[in-house]
Amino acid sequence: MKTYYTLIVAACLTTIYSCNTNSPKTPSGNSATKTDNIHSQLDSVATRKIMAMAGTYLLLKDNMVAAKPSLAKTTAALLMQQVKVCNNDPIISKDSFEIALINIKEMCNKIVECEDSTCEKQRRLFGYISNDMWLIVNHIQLKNSGLYRQYCPMAFNDSGAYWLSNDPEIKNPYFGKIMLECGETVDTL
Repeated sequence: MKTYYTLIVAACLTTIYSCNTNSPKTPSGNSATKTDNIHSQLDSVATRKIMAMAGTYLLLKDNMVAAKPSLAKTTAALLMQQVKVCNNDPIISKDSFEIALINIKEMCNKIVECEDSTCEKQRRLFGYISNDMWLIVNHIQLKNSGLYRQYCPMAFNDSGAYWLSNDPEIKNPYFGKIMLECGETVDTL
């Protein structure tokens, strides 16, 4: 029973925090947050779940850019949990990208289990996650998200690889500081 009340209190605090009225103001004086204009084919709750997953994906991308394998493992574990939340959502799980969610979860699990002091093995797995994240956000027709699809033609022995970023400036997760700016933006959501 104590756990039940703790969960209720946590849910209330989360609701209060997310409904904070101290949002930044637009020039017209209206409250606005970075996510106010984000929309997709899904309802707003499901879209927020996908955006939370995308936010964690972006942290994972930053871990790859910085070549931080320990943080990559932690972030991949968090992303796995968010994928589980999305899989449990009836609107999301009934959609045709359920396989992409399963693939992301499997690749994240491999990153967590991977012994890699340089991020090289993790970066290969991250490439698969990037492809599946693109399938999801593109499929739901995500708009106004501030996400950029970027491409490096030299990744993986010139096979090329894509990734998502929240910054139009190229920060290549496949080469890190060796070739940080190698790539181009090919799409914007």
